[in-house]
Amino acid sequence: MKGPLLLRPCYHRSTHRIRAHVMLVLLAVNCLRVLEEQTGRSIAELRKIFNPLMASEVEDDGQPRWQRTELTAAQADVLDKLGIPRPPQTWAMWSDATKGEAMAR
Repeated sequence: MKGPLLLRPCYHRSTHRIRAHVMLVLLAVNCLRVLEEQTGRSIAELRKIFNPLMASEVEDDGQPRWQRTELTAAQADVLDKLGIPRPPQTWAMWSDATKGEAMAR
C-alpha cells in the first residue's frame, strides 16, 4: 500500500502495523492540508516561520520552568488564523502541571 502512495520505506512486517503506519501518515498529510488551507501558507512557509521559535529550560527561584522566545508577527498571525491562543511566555514543567500546578505563571 505504501508503494503507490510514494511513502517512505516502512520496516514493519505485520499487516496490522503496516496498516497503522499508513493510517498515521495519511492522518499527518490531512493535518498538513488543513493547516495550509486555514492559514493560506504552504507547509514550507509554516516551517520557515516557526523554526526560530524555541523553548529553553530555566530556573526561577530554584524551580525549573520553560521559557519560549518572543513570537514574531508572522507566528502570531498564524496562531490567530488557527484560533490557537498564544502560549505563555513561561510555564512549569509538564509533570508539575499535571499535579494541579498552573501551567502559566
